[in-house]
Amino acid sequence: CQHVLQATPCQDASAARDGGDFVVLAVADGHGDAAYPLSDEGARIAVGVAVESLGAIASRLISAPPAQSEVEALTEILKRNLASEWNRRVKFHAKMAAERDGKSILWPLGIKGGDWDERTRPYGCTLLGVAVTTVGAVWLQLGDGDLLCAEKGSARRVFRAADKSASQATFSMSMRDCVEHMKVSFDTQPHELYLLATDGV
Repeated sequence: CQHVLQATPCQDASAARDGGDFVVLAVADGHGDAAYPLSDEGARIAVGVAVESLGAIASRLISAPPAQSEVEALTEILKRNLASEWNRRVKFHAKMAAERDGKSILWPLGIKGGDWDERTRPYGCTLLGVAVTTVGAVWLQLGDGDLLCAEKGSARRVFRAADKSASQATFSMSMRDCVEHMKVSFDTQPHELYLLATDGV
């Protein structure tokens, strides 16, 4: 891997949770260029937040499967929770790192606020996740990468493949409007395989 050759941190992160009645998987890929020197930490934080947020949605699905009219509201709650909690935890990490180095960071609304701030940009990363339950799955994607489901020898993408041309930068957790670019899908069909790939397939 390139990060091994260059003696730099691995910017990929993954997390999983077995909730008994559900399983949650999440992967994140930190942006590799010099503008995002803390993207390995951003990715680690992102998968932790995703596992918790998707786990909460999974529990909700099992206890009371939502009516179609409720899906849109649940989708919006999931997106905003992910963005807010990621920003809050990134701010906390930045504050702790600054204090360790004998510096200080002042956040306008304090670290408890989950509002976006320009200084979270160095933590930028993509995020993919899925919560698989006995009544269906919830898929989540921000940025490039691929989510696939498979059965009976065939596979398909959950969302359309991302534009990977040089002119199209990937969407990131560190963007002010990341919520607007998150894709969420409620899937009631069971699958034999659920695949998350940060660099696509």
